[in-house]
Order: sequence, then C-alpha cells, then structure tokens
Amino acid sequence: MEVLRRAGDTRTGIILRVTKGLPLAGGQGGSAASAVAGALSANVLLERPLGLLDLLQAAFAAEEQLSGRHIDNVAPALFGGIVLIRSLDPFDFDRLPVPPALRIVLVHPSMRLRTAEARAVLPRSIDLAVALAQAGAVAAMVAAFCTGDLTRLRGAVEDRIAEPARAPLLPGFSAAKSAALDAGALGCSISGSGPSSFALTDGDVTAHAVCDAMVASYRELGITAVGRVAEVDQVGARVLEDGE
Repeated sequence: MEVLRRAGDTRTGIILRVTKGLPLAGGQGGSAASAVAGALSANVLLERPLGLLDLLQAAFAAEEQLSGRHIDNVAPALFGGIVLIRSLDPFDFDRLPVPPALRIVLVHPSMRLRTAEARAVLPRSIDLAVALAQAGAVAAMVAAFCTGDLTRLRGAVEDRIAEPARAPLLPGFSAAKSAALDAGALGCSISGSGPSSFALTDGDVTAHAVCDAMVASYRELGITAVGRVAEVDQVGARVLEDGE
C-alpha cells in the first residue's frame, strides 16, 4: 500500500503470496523480510517507479506498524551487507566491508518469543558505564569489519543492555552461548528479540563446530534446535527470473 501511495497509483490492487523459510516470532527479522519482499514485488509489478531509498521508506512503514520504529533489519535485507544505522530522521546509514572469512552461525530452538514481550523487559534507563562499554563494543566491531581483523570481535559481541534482560526469557541460551565460545566462536548473543541466537566465527570449520556445539547444548537440556552456517549476503533483495 505504501508503494502504491508513493507511486501515486490509486487504481491498482495487488494480492501477494509470501513464502519464507523464517520461523514466526523467531528473532530472525521475518517481518522485515516480508516488508522488503512486499515493497520490492509491488514496485516490480508497477514497472519500478520507485528507487531503493523510496522502497526503504515503504518497507519501513510496514515494519513500524509490526515491530517498531527501526530499520536495523529492513536496510540490510534490502541492500545486503553489514549495515551501520546512524540515524532514522533523516535516514542515514553506512555499509561496512565484509571480511571474506566471516561466518554467521544461527541457531533456532523450538520456542517462540514475541517481539512485544522481549521489548517489555528492556531497561528504561542505562548506567553510564554500561553505555560507554556498549559504545566501545560497537566501535570495536566496526574496526574489525573495516580492517578485516576478525580477532577484534572477541569481547566486542557483548550486548550489555538487551541480553541480560532477555536471557531469562530464553531457556538454554546461556548454556548455548558458553558452548559456542568454548567451540571457538568470536562472539555470541541473542538474534533480534530471540529465541534464536547467533555466533560469529572466522571460517567454515570453526563455524560448523560452533553450530554443532550450540545445537548439542540445547539438546542436553531437552530442547530441540536447528542450526545453520551462512555468509553475509552482499546483494540484498533481488528479483529472480523463472528458473533461477
């Protein structure tokens, strides 16, 4: 609807069927993926009247209604890569370099956690020391990506704000995180609002070892979990022709 509005089209109706392999309430950016897919598809059907920034605005309008006012999932889903969000008003973000050896381990336990529930436990104020430590961690991550030195990620992937508040809502997460770090992960934390968790690693061998360790950790607690290893997609949303 937002694409139609921005395109000035008051006569066209669109019905979309979305098929996605992301779990509901899984903390994997499913609502943003749907918003971007809907905006891109509508734009193609209208013969592409809108540019990428307009599509970002359109997807943001949908995400704002479902998951809150942020583009931290929408922007990388649309543009690909690692995205540093600088501002929402106006939109301002930077794409960071992606070190070739970087791998992401994503593990999803068989449970759900609604974004609204996860947001409800977040602190309303943050201690100065925590804020400074978090800012330093973000800077270290940016340095790691820009220099290609993934060892700089050690100790940087440490969410001192949301993770301590949300971890009690996620049975098995703390054990899975410990297992990931013991298996060689550079860092591990909650993916989105949870219950999925992610780990960053240097290379495929370590990534698969970390994935196996995290899944086994959940299994030991009687929790079924599935995991996968991925690279950072640097293309973003795209239209596939028949047969692709």
